[in-house]
Amino acid sequence: MLLQKIKRATLTLVVLVCVFGLVVLLFMQRPVHIKTELPELTQLNPAQLSSSAPVNSAIVSQRPLFWAERKPYVGAAEPMPEAAPKRVNDALDNAELVGVFAAGLTSSVVLKIKKGDVHRVVVDGLYQDWRLVGVSPSSATFIFEGDESQEQPSVKEISLNHREPLPAKWQGKQQNLSEKQ
Repeated sequence: MLLQKIKRATLTLVVLVCVFGLVVLLFMQRPVHIKTELPELTQLNPAQLSSSAPVNSAIVSQRPLFWAERKPYVGAAEPMPEAAPKRVNDALDNAELVGVFAAGLTSSVVLKIKKGDVHRVVVDGLYQDWRLVGVSPSSATFIFEGDESQEQPSVKEISLNHREPLPAKWQGKQQNLSEKQ
């Protein structure tokens, strides 16, 4: 029984070696030729391939798919779009700090814009891409979170403008405050 298995394994091995030898001989008789000169691509362009018109498949099959000199198709150069001028976000340049509510996480400030608009901004709130990150009794600190391509400072601090104090001896108008007129 063992002798039969050995004979069968030997016979299988001999057959495999013979088949492998035949395959090697067949491929050694045919040299591989790489075409370096290719027919000109005059009848076929990418516009034809993308259209719904039928394409002559013989033109496509004449050229090999891979070769060393193959280059990608380069279409007509598109004009480069003009770079947009960099704008500076000057929203806080026109703002005046008129009120501060400093109370930890619930702090807020009141901004008066030169146009007359008044805005309340809370801590971590945004005003035209500027985030309020800090509030003190006399100032507010903003960080710019808009487009980074803009050339401008990223941190801005605005101080509270206090009015001039009244004179110590000021008594106000000395009028009769009764309802009768």
